[in-house]
Amino acid sequence: IPYKMLGSKGFFERKEILDITCYLTAAVFEKDDVSLERILNIPKRGIGPGTIKKINQMRSGEMGLLDAVRKSLEEKVLPDKVYRALKTLVALLDDIKTMLPDAAIREVLERSNYLDYLQKYSKTGSDYTAREENLDQLMFSSSQYSTLLDFLEDASLVKEDKEEQDDSDKGVSLSTMHSSKGLEFYAVFVVGCEENLLPHWK
Repeated sequence: IPYKMLGSKGFFERKEILDITCYLTAAVFEKDDVSLERILNIPKRGIGPGTIKKINQMRSGEMGLLDAVRKSLEEKVLPDKVYRALKTLVALLDDIKTMLPDAAIREVLERSNYLDYLQKYSKTGSDYTAREENLDQLMFSSSQYSTLLDFLEDASLVKEDKEEQDDSDKGVSLSTMHSSKGLEFYAVFVVGCEENLLPHWK
């Protein structure tokens, strides 16, 4: 039976997956300002809206955000702490550009201390474990590709396919009971009503 999940997040829409793929995207596509802006302060580097505004003022013509960052580093117009943080970030992006995808992800995780950041961001230990497993899965998926470009192109196709499926009206709508509350369906089938499961044994 064809089905669609209501309110489910696609794999590539999860925060930790988006963060890491934005590092890869910013490295490969130097004009992708959206990806770069997302990771400028993830993990925290003391780069707020004021700093980004200052960097944007360095732009001229068709210059992208990454070029503006490079220019602001050359001209040393930023405070020392921000200068060092951005220099490290730009070096990381330059280094991973030609790496194998799984090696590039590993490099980002290690050199940015992303897992430490993710641990602080996660609400519980099990939440962190689930996010870490997602990153392991991302690394495994990426190891099937020989270039970052191939991997990123396929990842964007996966996202597009998901969006097309979400727009389709075909199939049964699946959701948790919690999510379905307050929605007006003509008919609702509650499955899995075995004793001790619903109502729950607790």
